[in-house]
Amino acid sequence: MAVRILSRDASSAKAQKLSDLPGVTCIQGDMSDKAALALAFDGIVACFLGCSNSETQVCDEKNFIDVACEAGCQYMVKLGTCGAPGYTSMDSVVQYGRFHAEIEKHLASTGLAWTVLRPNFFLQNHMGDVFGAVPQGVVAYPLQPTSLARSVDTRDIGDLAAKLLMLSKEEWKMHAGKIYDVCGPEAVSTTDVASYFAGALDRTVAAVQVTPDEWRSNAEKAGFPSWLAEAVCRNFTDFWDKGLLDFPSSPEVFELCPPTRTLKAWVEEHASLVPLAPADA
Repeated sequence: MAVRILSRDASSAKAQKLSDLPGVTCIQGDMSDKAALALAFDGIVACFLGCSNSETQVCDEKNFIDVACEAGCQYMVKLGTCGAPGYTSMDSVVQYGRFHAEIEKHLASTGLAWTVLRPNFFLQNHMGDVFGAVPQGVVAYPLQPTSLARSVDTRDIGDLAAKLLMLSKEEWKMHAGKIYDVCGPEAVSTTDVASYFAGALDRTVAAVQVTPDEWRSNAEKAGFPSWLAEAVCRNFTDFWDKGLLDFPSSPEVFELCPPTRTLKAWVEEHASLVPLAPADA
């Protein structure tokens, strides 16, 4: 099986590592470049669309979808965002939820067969804790430390997307036009995040609730643009804190490729990255 990857920098170490895999080719370009997209899609039968949240996301993903259709691609798996009620909608309080709603509306208007995966909160988002508050002995979010969410590992989402893409053309028809929630195997809280880091580091780590203004300010200091800091903050205050991220994956996900990676395993895998001073310092 041949796989083609669109990379902004095909000469980067990450792209080269992928290119070294059997059957994989990297194409230089990004989703704003329709010529590069056309080259990437030449002869492609099925594709995966995943894009980080940005102010150009709607235009970029629409470009990708349009070129896929023009190239005769037969099936697309698109990475969406959370499927909690009101999250992915044209009037969502989360700005990237509005982005995804517009993109999904455009996708549905094409003749392309597609499946949208709507993940819950990513476990990988806790990398911000690794290099943020955990070195100070806390995890800090604008929500109650006991509020629950079924956070999911991005690798489980990737496994599911790959499973869908490798189905037969007849099997694609079974999943065409479907939207699947993809959630982690357990409900977890920021208290759990703190507890697992404490255990892995053999240090005291506490979960604390900060104000939305405090969280947004810290996020912007860490490099978030103000619109994204606001959007992610609303994810916490309007959804996670209200228990709206505590729901299971769609039944089809359990049948195809159920998520299995846990928060505890993720923390244990990444705790060594926490930049801690020596315990006796």
